[in-house]
Amino acid sequence: MPELGEVSHQVSLLRTHLLSKIIKKVDAPPDNLLYVAPLTNSIFVDTLINAKVTDIGRQGKYFWFELNSSKTILMHLGMTGWIYIRNALTHYAPMEQGGDKKLKEWHKELEEQGKSAEDSKFVVTDWIPKYTKFSFETDDGQEFAFSDPRRLGRVRLFDCSSEGIHKFDPINKLGTDFSQLSNSESESLRSIIVPQLLKRKAPLKSVLLDQKVFSGIGNWMADEILFQSHMHPEEKASSLEIDEMNTLYDNIVLVCKTASELEGNTALFPKSWLMLHRWGKSRKGTQTIADGSAIDFVTVGGRTSCYVPDIQKLKSLNKTKSDPSTPDSVKTKELESEEGETVKKEEDRNNEAKSGTSKTKKARKSTKMTKDEDETTN
Repeated sequence: MPELGEVSHQVSLLRTHLLSKIIKKVDAPPDNLLYVAPLTNSIFVDTLINAKVTDIGRQGKYFWFELNSSKTILMHLGMTGWIYIRNALTHYAPMEQGGDKKLKEWHKELEEQGKSAEDSKFVVTDWIPKYTKFSFETDDGQEFAFSDPRRLGRVRLFDCSSEGIHKFDPINKLGTDFSQLSNSESESLRSIIVPQLLKRKAPLKSVLLDQKVFSGIGNWMADEILFQSHMHPEEKASSLEIDEMNTLYDNIVLVCKTASELEGNTALFPKSWLMLHRWGKSRKGTQTIADGSAIDFVTVGGRTSCYVPDIQKLKSLNKTKSDPSTPDSVKTKELESEEGETVKKEEDRNNEAKSGTSKTKKARKSTKMTKDEDETTN
């Protein structure tokens, strides 16, 4: 899915090729999934024809373009959506074209040829792209096409300026987009967000993906934040000490800002980032990071998480947080009590399993006896 960095790239392209231009032609067939009611394809066409694009902006994974009619089109790319611009250079390869894994292989080939992968960009050769849902053309002849193979992209229309959409769903439900905050603004939010996160009992990976808290963070970004923080994806947020949560907060800001500034261009990412090594789950052999540590995968909240076990260790679920006001003897008793409960639960499960096995054997024996009796009777 295009995340904060990739959407930043989409917005950058649109600002370069669409801003201040007039839309002259629009082709938008009916689509009951793409257009969010009351918007329809016909209303979409009527709204865009002869309209001038006066502003283009972004919040997390959402982006918009404001028209001179004081209307604003709001879009979400979904899993595989992208607005292609004819003959425009881009460094983004969608999932259906191999995604970042394909780009990684291409960058390696360029480096082997003595070329710079950092400047590697390409244009879309096939026009109109496959799976195009709508297309339009501006007064200078520039062509645009929105392609969405998995049909998870969404388009909304608001009868207000781009500033006004922040009052409406879904923008008003989004959390902080750290990529658009200054360092001082991010720092001022620390004292508010860190205590809130320490109360969350969900796994860290799930917390980071909550768009009501962190707008724009997606799967790979969450994995990167946890890797840089040396934290396991399944670790409960509430199990962290305050200094650990501050470390996590620092890396949230770092990864969000870096991904946005580099517009998701993996060729420019720091060499120490996990993102450069993560594409290997389906390949033979084990993927490793630069120091040789193996990469593994775990499912958290229904999402595949990439992590490095040697660096990101899961703390004991029964570990008691260190509290200077709590005597060591009390901590020890708490740990012993928790460990005792864990052992008891494990014994209960084993007894239940044995009981279940015994019942199964008896049932099988009973079934066999019945079968033998039936055969004897017949």
